[in-house]
Amino acid sequence: MEGSYGIPKEYLQVLRVFSDRMGDSGVNWTIIGSLSLASHGVPLVPRDIDILTDKNGSHAIENIFPELVNKNSLEREYEEYVKLGRLDTAKYIKKFMVRGK
Repeated sequence: MEGSYGIPKEYLQVLRVFSDRMGDSGVNWTIIGSLSLASHGVPLVPRDIDILTDKNGSHAIENIFPELVNKNSLEREYEEYVKLGRLDTAKYIKKFMVRGK
């Protein structure tokens, strides 16, 4: 079942939960990717939710949602950034992983 602009209702529910838990955290974040496009009326059905934040925001989100940090996913992402030569980003992901999450 779909909600506004053809966005799956489940995605809207996830965004509500995310927004509620972020509350007054002061974190800068925004929705990007296909969900952002769909929310502006582009005729497509998003397949995931992409959220963009800054370095401080990533730490805050990690603390607000510790149950959602997926170390296996982070390892794959780290390897992809190394392959792309994006060592600055890869190093940051590795530090995030080493902190024991």
